[in-house]
Amino acid sequence: MKNQVFESRYVVCYQWDTLNIFEIIWFSESENVDEGELFELTEQMLANRKLQFVLTDTRHFSFPISPELQLEYGAYSTKKFIELGCQKLAVILPDELIANLSVQQLVEEVDDMHIAQKFETRYFKNTMEAKEWLTS
Repeated sequence: MKNQVFESRYVVCYQWDTLNIFEIIWFSESENVDEGELFELTEQMLANRKLQFVLTDTRHFSFPISPELQLEYGAYSTKKFIELGCQKLAVILPDELIANLSVQQLVEEVDDMHIAQKFETRYFKNTMEAKEWLTS
């Protein structure tokens, strides 16, 4: 069963109780979020959660991420995922090439810093494939 656990004008989050999946869906309105709000939103949506499996749908994520912010936010969110028990992270990539690179670079740069060794990350084009991998 899918329960909505957080919503803002930029993002909505669901908890799939039977699958242990925490799903984050970014809206195109995310282009208007500022850096401070991005960190605050992440804190709010992850507050008091257990995150065995995380599914992040970034197909409509429109916030331009600078290289400096990629490192800072990537390290921050990865640390939060580890603290909350994440074992697998599935990222659904946007179709737009620039946004695609921005999100993928965010996760890869954190991997390069060896922070993300505690959970596995894979990239997908659709939700069904991502959920199948998370629950396999």
